[in-house]
Amino acid sequence: MVAQGAVEAGRDAVGRDQYNITLLLQPEMLAGLEVVPDASVLRCYLDGLIDALTPLPLDRIDTRASTDGEPLALDDVFEPLDTCLSIPEGLTLAQWFDPARQRSRSKAGRSGQALEEQKQRPVTALEALAHHRSLTLLGAAGGGKSTFGAWMLVMLARAWREELPTVLEGAWPHDALLPIRVTLRHFGASLASSDVGTAERLWAFIAETLKRDGHELPVKYLKSVAIQRGALFLFDGLDECGTPAQCEQVLKAIEALERSLTGTKSRFLRTVRPNAWKAPVASKGEYALAGLTEAQVDHFITRWYEAADRHGWSLRADPAVLVADLQQASRRQDLRELAANPLLLTLMAALHTVDRLPDDRADLYREAVTLLLMRWDDKDERGAGASLRRLLDLPHFRIESLLPALEEVAYKTHEAKDEAVHEDRLRQGFEALFADAGDALRRAQTVVNYIVERTGLLSWDGSAPPRRFEFPHRSFREYLAACHLTRQPDMASRCIALTRGAAEQWARWELVLILAARIAEPERGTMLAQALVESSAASSAAWTEADWLRARLAGLQFQEIGAKDVQAEPYRRAMADRVVAVLMRGAFPGKPTGNGVPARLRAQLGDVLGELDPRFDVENCFLPCGDDLGFVPIPGRDDLRFARYPVTVAQFRTFIEHSGFELGDSRGLRDPDHRPVHHVNHAEALAYCEWLTGTGCLPEGWRADLPDEHEWEHASRGGQPKGWDYWWAGKADPERANYDDTGIGDTSVVGCFPANGYGLYDMLGNIWEWTKTTTTVQSNGETFAVQLVRGGSWAFASDHMNCAVYSAARPDFCDYSQGFRVVLRHCTDSDRGFPPARE
Repeated sequence: MVAQGAVEAGRDAVGRDQYNITLLLQPEMLAGLEVVPDASVLRCYLDGLIDALTPLPLDRIDTRASTDGEPLALDDVFEPLDTCLSIPEGLTLAQWFDPARQRSRSKAGRSGQALEEQKQRPVTALEALAHHRSLTLLGAAGGGKSTFGAWMLVMLARAWREELPTVLEGAWPHDALLPIRVTLRHFGASLASSDVGTAERLWAFIAETLKRDGHELPVKYLKSVAIQRGALFLFDGLDECGTPAQCEQVLKAIEALERSLTGTKSRFLRTVRPNAWKAPVASKGEYALAGLTEAQVDHFITRWYEAADRHGWSLRADPAVLVADLQQASRRQDLRELAANPLLLTLMAALHTVDRLPDDRADLYREAVTLLLMRWDDKDERGAGASLRRLLDLPHFRIESLLPALEEVAYKTHEAKDEAVHEDRLRQGFEALFADAGDALRRAQTVVNYIVERTGLLSWDGSAPPRRFEFPHRSFREYLAACHLTRQPDMASRCIALTRGAAEQWARWELVLILAARIAEPERGTMLAQALVESSAASSAAWTEADWLRARLAGLQFQEIGAKDVQAEPYRRAMADRVVAVLMRGAFPGKPTGNGVPARLRAQLGDVLGELDPRFDVENCFLPCGDDLGFVPIPGRDDLRFARYPVTVAQFRTFIEHSGFELGDSRGLRDPDHRPVHHVNHAEALAYCEWLTGTGCLPEGWRADLPDEHEWEHASRGGQPKGWDYWWAGKADPERANYDDTGIGDTSVVGCFPANGYGLYDMLGNIWEWTKTTTTVQSNGETFAVQLVRGGSWAFASDHMNCAVYSAARPDFCDYSQGFRVVLRHCTDSDRGFPPARE
């Protein structure tokens, strides 16, 4: 709705959902501010912000295919991001977090009323930012957290550049906030050890940044707007602030500035990698970004090639053909996970535009680095287009010879906890290449200028001499550092030394060490993983958390190497088996008393096992290995067997791929293979049971089904008396089940918590489980049928996680905490395939 007397102009932001930005002319926008700059000064600031954030950091790759066209920009390909939180359709976040509603949900769980009646939808990052005054956004390397922040600042800057407030209708209930960007790695580097993290110190850094970037905008104006009109602060890269002491100072300064603006319209967005933050709690404004869905990947690819065609790129085939080819490639088993990462998907699209797609992310980085470096090297022109060979006056010089020096510089930069590459260090790294050719200093500087000005692999951050340079993304530096590590004869001992430091060091080096295992030949990578595990004490009974984290890292290295290469040679298989055995001991406690490893760490170890998890038979629908197929007999019921675990992602995906079943919501298939599948409605659970019965995997005379509520309750107790709330005596225990107090903040791999007395895992917590029991409930005067669900989940409190407590949901309901467990029913006189049940 437009206010009377206002001037309205429409503009569409780019994304999967077209957010309609309505610009409203308010002449009094600047009135009442303590400091009002000249309009040209403000416009210069906004133009600079847009110019800095709009270009894609990989535009130099794009132009390999577009010598006569324009490079792509953020507007061309930005894809709105979802978070990992799902809420019922029709509810806002404010309604979802309303305390009265939360109490009602808890009461519904105990009374058996319908817990949720609507279908679920993911909460978008934009929606979360609109709801929470301060939002902490967690995302993996390349997960899109910084890009989302950049997009938001650009949208606001464009509105301010028109001197008009803005409203993002339906998604952004706030007026135009002045965009303010704070790059935390620069802020951290500016802090002296004696500095105190205060709001004034942060404002001083913002003033220094304005001056460095050539802006005459006074910081007093930014303060005035933040207080009186409101600003959006992007605090980008909480995990990139340097030493632990610097990180602590930076966080204190951010918190102090946020407190100082309490009561204003200002809002705050922090970005951080998950390994540098605790488990996110949405009610506190902490959200993890979800990976791109298949639909989002397809949409991105379509828009990539539409934009390339629109910008005049010389494409190697018809855009529609390229779209179909890349969409099909993104569904490959080896590329599916990579395509869910926005940065890696962008790399895939850029490389696909030019040539074929690599098979893994290490190869993606290698191809991208090679493409950037080689882009001009096939030229033999004079002047600006001259090849590096001509610039160096060395006709036989090969640009590939720069890589070892560049890798060493990246490693030393990472080791020094720098986020920028210093010009002196870069130049010195290249000087040794020209020791024999002479004029080494000039030639080294020529190489520096070439890389910065021509390749796009490094870009100047605007600092005064000596200049500092940045990679397109931090992960490029980590990849090159990993390459340097693999060139060292003592690679294993260096890696072990890097895992001896504090937790902050683990977070900083994790991706480097993982990529190093893949970049090295499979033999060396496998030996590296084994060396990490063997560097700990011989008996895991004496292991500390650091030892288990080292084992987790070894498992991640095996994942990166890939099961195919690991299993290719007997020696590698033997090494992998030893590491897997260690991970199994840590992840799966088995006995009811546990194994002494904290629940959150067990969940991490379970995720790492992935394809190497020996509990499941890949050739038999991913059912558990063994004659019993993972179906446990229930005492006194020869005709009934319960699945040891809830149905997993791998099992359900196998059903979808082999049956052609059309799944209503594919979000449940994003998780690691051996977590329980979620976002499954009642009909889909029954369809899986019917399919499993018809596969021939089950013994003759048995069929798959859902349990009824009485069967479920009896099995959940594991032989304990009815008076017990749990299968163990006493109170709720976060080490025995995955519920909200456990602190994992997500589903966990099945079996990470102790089994009950019948040998059944995850009967309480982790995931709500459908039963076949139907009842009716009334809501708003309407009576409708619902299915009873049991067990509670990771997202619910302990009062739902109770053997006697049930809830209910409409059959078409599915969400982030709804899964199921299969039972087998004996349907003939034959007993072939299973031994008799225990008495």
